[in-house]
Amino acid sequence: MHNYQIVAGFSEIKFHLRTQAGLSKSLEELRLWFSFEEDVFYAHDYHDHEKCIALATYNKNDSVWTTIFMGGDFGKQLIQYAIKRYKIDDLVTDFLDLYKSHGYIAFRGR
Repeated sequence: MHNYQIVAGFSEIKFHLRTQAGLSKSLEELRLWFSFEEDVFYAHDYHDHEKCIALATYNKNDSVWTTIFMGGDFGKQLIQYAIKRYKIDDLVTDFLDLYKSHGYIAFRGR
């Protein structure tokens, strides 16, 4: 993925977390945290882990991921990139590392 696609993907995830969880923080103030629990990959508000949205689900029986993020294309592409590229045991830490390197920049278009 290109850097601008990764930045835009994290911006879309932030936007939808803020909207769906009813957060009043600006996109610049909102920091993300990620978890994988009970076969669901989540994005959380870093300061309030109860505020979260589901990004993808994993079916253990078929070893198949389903992206359930309802945001824009860059966000979906970023999630699909991560679930295809990272091992399930490393998903959270590797995605967090990607966020730390690309996610703090507000995306305003190409």
